[in-house]
Amino acid sequence: LPMRSFKRNDRTAGAPKWALNIFLILVGVLLLLGAPVRSQQEEPKQTSTGKCPLTEQEVNTLIDLLNKLEQETKPTEFEFDYAEESDETLDAESRLTARCARELKKLRDAISDLPRSYYDYKQVTSTLHPRWYKLYEDRFTERKDTLAYQMEYVLKQVRPQDQLQQKKLREKYVEVEKRMNATALEVAKRRQKA
Repeated sequence: LPMRSFKRNDRTAGAPKWALNIFLILVGVLLLLGAPVRSQQEEPKQTSTGKCPLTEQEVNTLIDLLNKLEQETKPTEFEFDYAEESDETLDAESRLTARCARELKKLRDAISDLPRSYYDYKQVTSTLHPRWYKLYEDRFTERKDTLAYQMEYVLKQVRPQDQLQQKKLREKYVEVEKRMNATALEVAKRRQKA
């Protein structure tokens, strides 16, 4: 009698394990199938925003900001005030998607953050303590890299019909970047001579 009850318990215990295994497999398959569906649903949101317009006035503003990097006087605050933009700029930005406006603002901010660290780095003397030199160098390099990244990102997002403005901005940025790199080499040479 005990043998029969053991077999009966064995059969009943096996059925729930089998059902549990099937259930877990089905849940796993549903999770795997659900993940690609979610990513496919999210993709159109990212690509549906399209390319960003880049107006001539916006390019001129960005070029003016890039030109101010070369000022020989120590910048205190960057003079670009978003509140004083003209009606044309506001109209152009109102046509932008929120993403485009946000990325252009990040680009302006990246340009605005650079003059102070660039000026400080240019003023480095050979007698400056190595810790201060490293601080100035790192700050300048970080801000320069941030600007490079943001500039590339914005330029990749420009609409095909705004390629002329894109080319104009890219040329100005390359020119400024060459000058900044030349300054970095000059500062490094001064430090090595010391």
